[in-house]
Amino acid sequence: MTSPVGIVNFMNVEGWEWGKISAGGTVVMLPVVVFSMLVRKYLIQGLVTGAVKG
Repeated sequence: MTSPVGIVNFMNVEGWEWGKISAGGTVVMLPVVVFSMLVRKYLIQGLVTGAVKG
């Protein structure tokens, strides 16, 4: 089961459990944000290098 499907499973008979949905979204998103912050310098360097002609 993928993360989005697991998060959607927090719906029950009474409705959506918004606390669990937001916690699950944060847990899924946190590693991506941390990784992008760690490699930000290299991502920008690669984008600029690819944009320079010659």
